[in-house]
Amino acid sequence: METIEFRGRDITGEWHYGTGVQTIDNHAYIITGSCGLSCYSRKQVCINAVAVEVEPKSISQYTGLLDRYGTRIYENDILHDDYDDELYYVEFNEGQFKAVSSGYMIELSEINNTSWIRGNTIDDAVEEGDLDG
Repeated sequence: METIEFRGRDITGEWHYGTGVQTIDNHAYIITGSCGLSCYSRKQVCINAVAVEVEPKSISQYTGLLDRYGTRIYENDILHDDYDDELYYVEFNEGQFKAVSSGYMIELSEINNTSWIRGNTIDDAVEEGDLDG
């Protein structure tokens, strides 16, 4: 079973990775450490967990796919597809991760093996017209 993972950027610009997201009073947190269901109490138990405050707009989920170089692809990543020399951004839409560019959308799994991560929409400015989705 694939572990669900998230990332988020704190106010200093550092990225943090974890298995959960919590929002409390308009503040968002990435939960790092190991979390799981206790077989005794049937409640969520976290070991060595730390809640790191992150910018809410920066929270992205791991797609479960790797780019052509073996790097994990997250929601909001910008991909360069070598096959069609096109830029795409990754979004979650209709229950799955999609690659969006120039007004059209395809399944991310159709291009992940021919693409590499150029950056992400949180850290990187995208030139006008590059991503019209």
